[in-house]
Amino acid sequence: MQSFRPLLSCAPVAMVALDRNAHTQDITKNIQYISNDKIKLKADPATMKLDKPIERPICVMINWLLARQKHVMKYATLYLEQGFDVVSVACTPWQLMWPVKGTQLVAGDLIKFMAVNDNEHPLVVHGFSVGGYMWGEVCAHVMKNKEQYQPVMDRVVAQVWDSAADISEITIGVPAAVFPKNQIMQKTLRAYMDTQIIFQLNI
Repeated sequence: MQSFRPLLSCAPVAMVALDRNAHTQDITKNIQYISNDKIKLKADPATMKLDKPIERPICVMINWLLARQKHVMKYATLYLEQGFDVVSVACTPWQLMWPVKGTQLVAGDLIKFMAVNDNEHPLVVHGFSVGGYMWGEVCAHVMKNKEQYQPVMDRVVAQVWDSAADISEITIGVPAAVFPKNQIMQKTLRAYMDTQIIFQLNI
């Protein structure tokens, strides 16, 4: 197993220069693989199996809503400098509002990806804001199929959470993120999302 330096030795984000050599590639529309190794990876859309093995420990980074790539890369660089590769996960406002056809599918792709591509290296989870809710959806998939997915969870050696939000809080943050300067639209979207969440929970 490849050794890596303790994460506590990292410099604060503001002091870390963006690694211009980082190589990013899309695995799905919501999952991006970030590495210092310039290798081209291709995943089978049905199984999520990569055509090449993962050679480094992984940080699963679940981003905040509407995160910009340059900001995501600042955090990713912290892990790249410690010898990790980063699996960056994002979701759209629409996917949050319609979890059955949105976040639940993204979470399913993520846990499947981690289960079929690596059973050796440790995992670190770093989540922001709605990433807390997304990780909850991942855990729901694990509970439904513990035999297949529990080994992935057993490899998680650390979790870092920044302002994690669950399903009860996304109706507060999402409208503000989508309509930051329009109070009327914020209230309209919040009311709509409250209704949808009640509907989804009662299915």
